[in-house]
Amino acid sequence: MKTLHLSIIVSILSGIGILIAILLVFTSNQITIKTDWSSYANSETISVSGQVNHVLSNEKVWIQVFYPNGELYNSTKVSLIDNSNLYACQFNIKPLGYGTTNIFTVKATYDGNTASTSFDYRDNRYPGLTLRPSP
Repeated sequence: MKTLHLSIIVSILSGIGILIAILLVFTSNQITIKTDWSSYANSETISVSGQVNHVLSNEKVWIQVFYPNGELYNSTKVSLIDNSNLYACQFNIKPLGYGTTNIFTVKATYDGNTASTSFDYRDNRYPGLTLRPSP
C-alpha cells in the first residue's frame, strides 16, 4: 500500500515538473538585447548585442531605436554572426542640441519575439561658432 502511494506521489511530482518545463519554454523570451554601456555622450558609438534562443535560416534581427517620445529614430536588420545565435549592431546618434539628455529605447525583434533596453544619451558638443573678422 505504501509503495502504491509513493508511486502516485512520484508520478504527480514528475507531471508537475514536466508541466513547469513546458511553461518555461513557452513563456521564455526568445531574444535578448543589451547595450555595452548604460549612457553615452557626444558622438560615441552605441553597441547593441544579444542572442536568440533558436536559429532560423535567413531570419534577421530587426533593430529599432526610438526617441524618448516613442517616435522611431532609426531601424535596420542584422544577420546573426557566423551562423551562431548571436547578433550585434553599432550606430551613432546625430546631434540633438547642446546640453540635452535623452533616454532612447532600443528594441530587437526576431521570429515574432521582442526584447528592449534603454540608454541615456547626452549631447555635450558645443554649438558651432562663427568667426567674423574684426571691423
